[in-house]
Amino acid sequence: LRAATVVGPTGHVIAIEAHPKTLQFLTDNIALNGFGSVQAVHRAVGETEGTVTFSDYLSDDQNHLVIGEMGVTVRMQRLDELVPDGPIALLRVDIEGFELPGFRGARRALARTRVILFESWDQHAARYGFIVGQVHTLLRSSGFTLFRLAGDQLQPIVGLSGAPRCENLVASRE
Repeated sequence: LRAATVVGPTGHVIAIEAHPKTLQFLTDNIALNGFGSVQAVHRAVGETEGTVTFSDYLSDDQNHLVIGEMGVTVRMQRLDELVPDGPIALLRVDIEGFELPGFRGARRALARTRVILFESWDQHAARYGFIVGQVHTLLRSSGFTLFRLAGDQLQPIVGLSGAPRCENLVASRE
């Protein structure tokens, strides 16, 4: 919704949400605010296409892809297949630790993206068998410089860095 305000009526926002309850909150807010520039898409994003299971916690902001557990079934698609051609000013990624597979399925989209704001946390990455440094390596190899938000300043991230606490990072081409 914040992005829709920034781009205005001539811009376009694609909001991809995997969990059906959160998607309903999103679509209700889009309608309530009259944001015709926002397209809500019900998908999980990953490296492959298929179906996955999402947790179904009451605290809906913590739902994530689960393996071998009960939950809700969601269709997963590569981000490259979900976003139209053309430049991407900002890509906001908050997929609860599934960032590496999500970015692996977005190589064409990443090549057209100027700035990425993404969540990073060792604990969430470990849930899927990888480390945060692998995400950093993938983004750097895609032409991005990584930054950590330090107050109101961007602090460059040099080398492989872990994320002992949940934080938002910025990847930029500029």
